[in-house]
Order: sequence, then C-alpha cells, then structure tokens
Amino acid sequence: MRVFALFRPNTDQETRLNELNRELFRRSNNQIEIVSVDSREGSELAKVYDIMRFPAVVAVDLDGHVQSLWDDESLPLINDISYYLNQ
Repeated sequence: MRVFALFRPNTDQETRLNELNRELFRRSNNQIEIVSVDSREGSELAKVYDIMRFPAVVAVDLDGHVQSLWDDESLPLINDISYYLNQ
C-alpha cells in the first residue's frame, strides 16, 4: 500500500502535512510521502488520480487503485493513515 500527500508549496498546506507526518512518525514510526503538486511527479499524480483540491492524502493499493482519498480541509486521522500503511 502506498500513501502519499499532494500539496501546494509555500502555503499552510505544507506546514499541516509536515506536522501530520511528524505526529504519524512519533506514534507509529511511519511516514507518508509528501509531494509538491508543482513538481513533475506531483503534477502526474494529480492528473492520474484526478485530484484538484489540495492538500490531498491518497492511499493506493499495489495496482494503483485508490483505496481512500482525503482532500481539501478533511485531512485523515493518524489511525486511518496507519491502517493503510500497515496493509
């Protein structure tokens, strides 16, 4: 399972996702990938998964199918992210 976050750089989105990642690491020793939507990879991920609102946290299975998607103001709980990271 892959869990990644897309964000707009130099905004509070970046700060919120970094805080989420720190807390996730503190609680479960895991982290999610944080990718700028302005990067080549971020732009492609946003296009592939049809993501238009940021920040977005996406959990995809090994075949690339979306298992869960949180976007805009509804960031996931640590327990939700941990569940997908441990699948």
